[in-house]
Amino acid sequence: MLKKLSDFIYKITGVFISVDLAVIVVLSFSQVVSRYVFSFSISWAQELVTYLLVWLVFMGCCMGLRDNEVAALTIVVDKLSPNMKKTARILVQVLLIMFCVVGFWANQEIIANMWNKKSSILRMNLGYVSLAFSVSNVIIIFNAVLEIGNILKSLIVKPGEEDKE
Repeated sequence: MLKKLSDFIYKITGVFISVDLAVIVVLSFSQVVSRYVFSFSISWAQELVTYLLVWLVFMGCCMGLRDNEVAALTIVVDKLSPNMKKTARILVQVLLIMFCVVGFWANQEIIANMWNKKSSILRMNLGYVSLAFSVSNVIIIFNAVLEIGNILKSLIVKPGEEDKE
């Protein structure tokens, strides 16, 4: 059931990123055309693009970490035995969880401080921009816990037995 929830969150995140990127492209293109063709600047476009990029980066990190598609130095891990590699992966996930917990906790003060502040042009609540880091931390923690469970399961279940479940 947790895997299905993870898959659902992943799909929603993918849709969010796709829409986010499409809006960024349209706004950036519109801004360039309006500035150089019509000598008119869409004053709010750049501000919104910046905020959307913040969300795009943090949500993209969630997807990349879940798929294990992030750059990593594996020079030491590559020399380990298969079980030690799994142990190292668990250690990495635990450290990631610790980082995300600290990041989430520290970001709460930032969100609280930004919640009453408005952006200069859009007059948008800046707490929503700061919220991107905390949302991504929660998703990353959830996926890291699932990954630890999968690794532990692979250490316990003998090869060939996973098909019987």
